[in-house]
Amino acid sequence: MQVLFMAALDGISGELETCPSRSWLPAAQEAWDANTPADRRRKKPSEVPFPPVAAELAVRTALTDGLPVGDINDVQEPLSAFPVWAWATPDGVEVGMSTLSPVVRGRLAATDEPATVAHAEGGWRTPLAVFRFRDGLEEVRITPRTRMPWEDFRTLRDMVLDAIADRRQPLLARMAEIAGLLATLANERALPSAAPAINGRLFLAWRGFLEARVAAGDAAELAAFAFAVAPLFKNDLALDSDAQSRLAVALAGDWRADLKTWVVPAERALAEAIEGYLGARLFHVPLDRHLTIIRGYAEFFDGFAIGLRYAAAFGAVHGHVLTGTQIVAALALGEHAVAAADRALPTFQLPRPSHDRGPHMADLDMTLESIC
Repeated sequence: MQVLFMAALDGISGELETCPSRSWLPAAQEAWDANTPADRRRKKPSEVPFPPVAAELAVRTALTDGLPVGDINDVQEPLSAFPVWAWATPDGVEVGMSTLSPVVRGRLAATDEPATVAHAEGGWRTPLAVFRFRDGLEEVRITPRTRMPWEDFRTLRDMVLDAIADRRQPLLARMAEIAGLLATLANERALPSAAPAINGRLFLAWRGFLEARVAAGDAAELAAFAFAVAPLFKNDLALDSDAQSRLAVALAGDWRADLKTWVVPAERALAEAIEGYLGARLFHVPLDRHLTIIRGYAEFFDGFAIGLRYAAAFGAVHGHVLTGTQIVAALALGEHAVAAADRALPTFQLPRPSHDRGPHMADLDMTLESIC
């Protein structure tokens, strides 16, 4: 049996046993039991709502409700596997891992293989319960009403992973290329024959969209979410009571100035850590949360935007440029804030065709500072 996973997470199994996220599993079990019909509480992962979605919700509920930690030995499947997931595909088994786990985030921040997919023949290093989609993933949903064959989805994923790994272009240009590809997919409801060529007009449309999504974050809601999940982020983004009050002020302040002061100066140094995080997200989305492709990528882009908003605020709180571990934690915080909110999200739209000459790519600012 072939097992696929991100190379950045190779050999992580032993570390996960002592991950701080696992100490919250008994509390998550209490939240799970309180919100799951009694006749489904102890069934196999294949018989419950998709385990990553249900388990992350249970962990977030435990944190936000302040439930007691409890005895780890009482935890039942599928929570006992947290933060690791596995699902069957027509090609074998894929393994994903939740970025609620500090150990997972640490590996992604330290990797020098940001978008490399590894494989193992014969199985994963520790026993895993494998979730099987009802349709066997022979097709992947583009929207609730349209689907694409698994082979096309695999091609799409290879295209976005190749794009994020192409270091000949600045990070925002790579993200623009991915956004253009997904916008074309949304328009055509099928795998595009080729990715749209990145040009000045496309990049400016993407940059404007990203800036708008960073600005759209509700400061009070973002602060409340960060406070609630602080126990799983405290080692990376120290959030004592004083820091929490300062974070609320920073999120409500001038995020552009904070991003320019605390993140932009370290953009090049942070590039590999950001790429490591984005590579894992692009490998997992949309399967890890059982979403349509369109919704999955809408959450991916919005999570990136909100992650930048968090990064700017935490830089202001700590008074220094962010480290690789901190930027990954901020991006993960944005990812989970978007997933938890579960709201309707705008999608990136391609600019209208025009015969007017667009700006040259070489003349454009494609750094993070350009959205400030």
